[in-house]
Amino acid sequence: LRGQEAWYGFSVFVPRDFPIVDNRLVISSCKQSDVSRPLTAQRFRNGRHTLTVESQGRKETFNLPDLPVGRWVDFVCRAKYSAGKDGAFEMWMDGRKVASYTGPLADPQSKNAFYHKIGLYRDRMKQPMTIYFDNYAIAHSYDAVDPVRFEGNTRTPH
Repeated sequence: LRGQEAWYGFSVFVPRDFPIVDNRLVISSCKQSDVSRPLTAQRFRNGRHTLTVESQGRKETFNLPDLPVGRWVDFVCRAKYSAGKDGAFEMWMDGRKVASYTGPLADPQSKNAFYHKIGLYRDRMKQPMTIYFDNYAIAHSYDAVDPVRFEGNTRTPH
């Protein structure tokens, strides 16, 4: 995937009773297979919704719109994995662009193997957490991964 675009789309539902805690919580990330830290991480900590992009010692944090509870939210991400300045990452939330990064998005000494993952990645704690994911897709364009294309999604297409 190095030098190419990858598009990811998914929907997230945070229940109304979801615990808002000051603890590390990543709900989606892009990784290079043999690099320990994620290249991108969509975070939800203490009610604050952010995106971090970290590559080759450079780190940027984007403040994202609030992650609402009690309703589905659609996300589309575009990644161009590159060790050079032509790397890029963009994120849309409910059809609106909320983050745009340009710069390295790969370690040049590491494998040409990249992947996106979703889930609750958090520090150990006793309190249970549940977030729902749906409509996950990987493809080569915005329209091909936009969750709005699924039956029952009421958002207007991009």
